[in-house]
Amino acid sequence: MRLFLAHQSQRELPYFKHIRKNIEDHWRDWATIRTLLDPFPYHFSLELKLVNHLQEHSEDFLGALQSVPDQVRLWIYAYDSYLFNKTLSRCIREGEVSLSLPLLTSFSPHDWEPYKTFLEEDGVDIPSRHYKKFPFVRVESRTWPVLQQAEIHNLIFQDKLAIFSFSLPKGSYATSLLMNFFTLASGIPVVPGISPEQIDAKNMLGLGSLRPTLDRFQKVLTLRENDLSREFEA
Repeated sequence: MRLFLAHQSQRELPYFKHIRKNIEDHWRDWATIRTLLDPFPYHFSLELKLVNHLQEHSEDFLGALQSVPDQVRLWIYAYDSYLFNKTLSRCIREGEVSLSLPLLTSFSPHDWEPYKTFLEEDGVDIPSRHYKKFPFVRVESRTWPVLQQAEIHNLIFQDKLAIFSFSLPKGSYATSLLMNFFTLASGIPVVPGISPEQIDAKNMLGLGSLRPTLDRFQKVLTLRENDLSREFEA
């Protein structure tokens, strides 16, 4: 709870980092902390839900977490994925890769076994006794494949250009596939050797056009490009 409310992320604006520093300085003074957060209801929407609960029930941290079920679910699943990937990396280094691994979100001790070392390193208890406190989290014994098959629908090679149309199973990431074909880079300035010319890949593959999407998000894309330019100039 303290980490979520008071941690000063390097990616956060200095003004908001200062607010989090004040939260740290006034820890457990929920009324004061709320006055710090109130002017920014959108940016601190989750923080306000937690603090509102703690103002009424100052020691009920579990109840505060239960007031933000979507966020707690995200934290638990993210940690599950993090340990899954660390365990898979270890298996690859040791040359002992199985076709699947169990997920940590389970009541079965057998499913926790691959993760015990990492849980101990992180100072995390075997989580089974905590899951019941969060009924909105899906907990069951299940495995997840460590390899997935990509379905390539179409591809085009032109000079230095490569365009792929493909599908991946649920839970897979396109960047994970693409990084096996070439080194990925994004942002401004463009990496030397990469053309800055915009390509309508959907049109080239006969799948329509990217234009409606680009037009819809033109303002956002322009703002992001300007932000990146300022970061580079700085």
